[in-house]
Amino acid sequence: MDELPRNFPYTARRTTYLTIVCSFGFLLLMESGGVALVANLLITNPWLRISINLVHLGLCIFIAIAMVSVLSTRHRITPGGLQLNYGRTLHVQLPYVAIRDVQPVRDVQAGLQPLTARYDSKKQELVACFSDQGQLLLRLHTAQLLKIGHKEHLVSSILFNVDQPELFLTTLTPYLQDLMEAVAEIMPPHTRRSEDALVRSVQAQSQSGQLVIVIENLTRRFADFVAVDKLNMTIGRGEIYGFLGSNGAGKTTTIKMLVGLLEPHDGYIRLAGHDVWSESVAAKRLLGYVADRALLYDRLTGREFLAFLAQVRGLAKNVADQKIEQLLAVLDLTEYAQRLCGSYSFGMKRKLALAGALLHEPAILILDEPFNGLDPRSARHLKDLLLVLARQGTTILLSTHDLATAEAICDRVGIFHKGRLMAEGSAVELRQLAEAPDLETVFLQLTSEQKEEVGV
Repeated sequence: MDELPRNFPYTARRTTYLTIVCSFGFLLLMESGGVALVANLLITNPWLRISINLVHLGLCIFIAIAMVSVLSTRHRITPGGLQLNYGRTLHVQLPYVAIRDVQPVRDVQAGLQPLTARYDSKKQELVACFSDQGQLLLRLHTAQLLKIGHKEHLVSSILFNVDQPELFLTTLTPYLQDLMEAVAEIMPPHTRRSEDALVRSVQAQSQSGQLVIVIENLTRRFADFVAVDKLNMTIGRGEIYGFLGSNGAGKTTTIKMLVGLLEPHDGYIRLAGHDVWSESVAAKRLLGYVADRALLYDRLTGREFLAFLAQVRGLAKNVADQKIEQLLAVLDLTEYAQRLCGSYSFGMKRKLALAGALLHEPAILILDEPFNGLDPRSARHLKDLLLVLARQGTTILLSTHDLATAEAICDRVGIFHKGRLMAEGSAVELRQLAEAPDLETVFLQLTSEQKEEVGV
């Protein structure tokens, strides 16, 4: 590997820029100088003349620094991470664990913007391109709060350019690969998971405090029956949390309270800091929800149903159309999109409901038995999609009876029984706790009648 740190400039086309800057600066200097000269001739108060001259000088210096400072900054690859520097407006350091990938951009995404970096709120993208040459797109595992100028924004991707993109990628890639190898080495062989799970596990540790779902003392009764009994639970950003339990354990009741369909008798729920009941509109904007039974309009086609949901969510038509086609393709529904929803099979209805939940790219996705009725191929596609969403920062609460799936893709699982959370943790932690070979055995031990009698 190359010795670090390495500096990478991004201003190869500086000659044209300097010509523009000098021309603009000369015109500004002449104009402001003329104003200052007239003021000195007409104003007799010496202190006022000095003040005007100082203001004129300060303005010239400020503009010169703002225009020229971009030429002196460099991106840096260091042992601790990647530093992106852009003029006076952007100085951020990204640890390698936060970086999902960096890819060259084939089609130009942004034109010249030499003075400041800008933020695209729709894409959660930071754009810092001095020119249209050597553009690279960096994607993060989860959105991070980065300071751009004097403001902080939630950023999922960064578009920037370097003069030598091939050398930059050649230098950076080994450090991203070494991170994965180092994580894999410290994990015991029987606990190693897929690359996605490893990255999300490390990322979750690096993002302590970023809790998206907070449940405290949540209680719900139906007459004398306590369906949910003082539930306490937290889920972090970008985490897949498996909600496991027998029929009647209280999972669906909890989920209905989470999405605002059922009011608790005690306790509270906060979604990204918003109370589900006192700030219901703000909380529900963050949500995508798929119920255990898909609720569709039978007389609408699949595409019409998704277009209707996009209008309800306030999505622009061009954005909605693109998203609809993407989701139909991912969920293998394109060839059925013109059919009426009433003609769909149970599995197809489940997939269409999931597409509707993902239309507005929710920060929180709550799924109640999403694998019911899906064929093996569709179930595999859904698992892959959930992993991708988690890597992009979506928090996922997944209620399922499929213990193998929960063990394969969930960062943590909670075992729910008779309204109470019996145990929670990673599949490895729960297996070690119960001294069991797999999650199914753990589940059966914790929910057995024998455990109930001793009050576990």
